Amino acid sequence: MATYTGSLQDGAPVIPIKLVAGLLERARIAPISTLATIDTAYACNFIQEGLATQMGLKSIRKAKITTPTRYAVECDVYSIRLAFPDGYELQLEAAEVPFLVNSERFGCVLGRAFLKHRYLLYSGPENSFTLQHERGQMRPIAMKL
Repeated sequence: MATYTGSLQDGAPVIPIKLVAGLLERARIAPISTLATIDTAYACNFIQEGLATQMGLKSIRKAKITTPTRYAVECDVYSIRLAFPDGYELQLEAAEVPFLVNSERFGCVLGRAFLKHRYLLYSGPENSFTLQHERGQMRPIAMKL
């Protein structure tokens, strides 16, 4: 298993990641470095509006989502790869939303769909977290919005 350990920031797990285009687009599109936070309040994953366009990605479908600030918002869903500091990469679906909290700081919110096949150990007293995922082939994460 691959493991990443980090410090909590304002009580939340924060991971430096790179958003990477899919295998076919990868050669011509540079990765985007950003911060991701893990938030178990969300069932799915989100990226900040504009990042998919900046990377030249094409929407795979539309979905309606509900957030704490908006009800039934239609948004585009993208298939995107995440590269973690430990070298692990995975492909998942993420809805592009214009209203992520702290969007100037975070480009990605990872929800329960991301954690479905991972272990997250949250240690409040130590102000740290550990994320474990299996090393090996990248696995797509099945998620319906």
